[in-house]
Amino acid sequence: MSIIGGAEPAPATITTEPTPGEPATGSEIKYPESFPAEFHGNANVMKFYDKEAGDFNYGNMMTSLIHAQKLVGGDKILVPNKDSSADDWKNVFNKLGLPGREDYKLNIEGVDETADDMTKGFIDKAHELGILPQQAKGVVEYFNEAQKGQETQSDLDAKDASALALNNLKAEWKGTYDDNIAAVNDAVDKIFTAEEKQVASDAGYFSDPLFVKMMHTVSGKLLDDSTLSGQAPRIGGFEGEQALRDEYQTVMNKMAQPEFKNSPALQRRLTHALEQAAAKGIEIYR
Repeated sequence: MSIIGGAEPAPATITTEPTPGEPATGSEIKYPESFPAEFHGNANVMKFYDKEAGDFNYGNMMTSLIHAQKLVGGDKILVPNKDSSADDWKNVFNKLGLPGREDYKLNIEGVDETADDMTKGFIDKAHELGILPQQAKGVVEYFNEAQKGQETQSDLDAKDASALALNNLKAEWKGTYDDNIAAVNDAVDKIFTAEEKQVASDAGYFSDPLFVKMMHTVSGKLLDDSTLSGQAPRIGGFEGEQALRDEYQTVMNKMAQPEFKNSPALQRRLTHALEQAAAKGIEIYR
């Protein structure tokens, strides 16, 4: 724009400053004479340029160079890819700290790693796959805890099922339940040794209604086994009047119990006693 009657003004001089955060690349930057021009303005170089001083901070530059050399000279681990060989992976595992198989330890409490075949097999496979000891130990500990949780839940489920089944048995036997259970316990004592009873109890048989009912049936069979042959010599009858009366009283007392009142074995014993009394003219009821 011109002013009437005046001369044309000189154009204004515009000075630009580097945008904050961007390296300055103007002619005001003085590079060392031996520094290749192709690297002038490089971001990695310009971060050491001090705008206020108008020069590079060579102290920071040298410090950064030393740290970079330490990293470059370190024990590097090349990340394998899909084309890497087994040896490439083995080299990575070794650099990560995988010990030799003879030095591989899990140190799990209560486990003898030299005697337990499953543990030895697990260590062999873990070492083969490059799993570090602390990683393998973590897997085993998790599995053990999960296993314990499952076993606990299974035990609770089994106890609930047994309690329900026994309640059903009580409903089935009604008022004779206690007497029937007493007969079952008597049969168990006669059949099983203490050790066998413990094994059966640990296996859950005594809380299994089917087993309890079976033993109740067996209790009746045991009476049948103690009829004639199980007593004192009876081929010619009882050993005397008192023995006959004792037999009669024993049978009557047993049949007074609800669970035995219809026992075929007891009825046979009673019939035999009465026949013997009649044959000898003994008053058995006295």
